[in-house]
Amino acid sequence: MTAEVLAAKVAATLAEDEKTRNVVLSILIGLGLLFTFGGFIICTLLLGFGGVAAAADSLYYYPVPGYTTISSGYDPERVNPVTKKVEPHLAVDFPAPEGTPIVAARGGTVWMTGVGSEPGKYIWLEHSDGSKTMYCHCSEILVKVGDEVAAGDPIALVGNTGVSTGSHCHFQIKTPEGDLIDPAQLLQNWE
Repeated sequence: MTAEVLAAKVAATLAEDEKTRNVVLSILIGLGLLFTFGGFIICTLLLGFGGVAAAADSLYYYPVPGYTTISSGYDPERVNPVTKKVEPHLAVDFPAPEGTPIVAARGGTVWMTGVGSEPGKYIWLEHSDGSKTMYCHCSEILVKVGDEVAAGDPIALVGNTGVSTGSHCHFQIKTPEGDLIDPAQLLQNWE
């Protein structure tokens, strides 16, 4: 099946009804064939976004349910609000009250936990396709290395540890190839 035929089938299916549309979108996003960006649905077969498709073999959900506002977005040339220097911010920040649960954005294994001067208390999860997600500035870590977690399982609490201007969850997605990609392209709401 060519990309054009697939796109036509997707368009026809999406026009049917909301329930069918949501099921089809979930499957295609899970297969890495589609992703969302700024409210648009983008077919990776047509655009050739290999890195995004590789990381999108399953859905990623917002790591702090109920808190979807991004206070600092993915920006390779962001001016750091603490140091006032241009430094890459290859993640997204979700502000939330300290102590709010942080959940696994996708099922996986706790690959690493620790404390660093910049990220504060942090967790890395590794997923079945080799991609990883990182959660930083936690006030408390609720899991240990080797734990298996499902999407939605509590893994930490929002905090203000490390170099931070307020309580939030700093969230990164790393592809199996090691590239840090914009999580906003892949995140889905909990339903």
